[in-house]
Amino acid sequence: MTDGKFKAGQSGNPRGRPPGALNKKTRVSIALDAAAEDVTKAVIDAAKDGDMQAAKLVLERIQPPVRPRAERVQFALDPTGPLTAQAQQVLVAVAAGELDPETGKLLVECLSSFAGLRQTDELAARIELLEQATREAQHTGARGGVLQTGQPV
Repeated sequence: MTDGKFKAGQSGNPRGRPPGALNKKTRVSIALDAAAEDVTKAVIDAAKDGDMQAAKLVLERIQPPVRPRAERVQFALDPTGPLTAQAQQVLVAVAAGELDPETGKLLVECLSSFAGLRQTDELAARIELLEQATREAQHTGARGGVLQTGQPV
């Protein structure tokens, strides 16, 4: 190694891990696979003997907990209106029983996320206007700035 590179086929660490040696994660995975059947049997036996933790574990594997699912709903929502008005429409639908509270909460959170995306887009557009005005001012040699209207001085 004279030019900072090792010769082809020559290791930079000749006493390092030998080729084909398994790392710790692989060894643990192999050991778990080998013991999986015994562990499964022991947990099932413990559940049969009244161990409630073991029974819970076994039952969750047989029948996972059911996640709540919202049904399709229809209610009046004007997507062209301001986001606060849309959120108010969702709350009115919840109050009228047209929409369950969980779904209403989810929809209001979606509207809030959308508002954040809209703000990001608006800020990006404003920054682009400022950068464009700055470039134009540099090309013309002007020393002005940008008016609050977004128009270059």
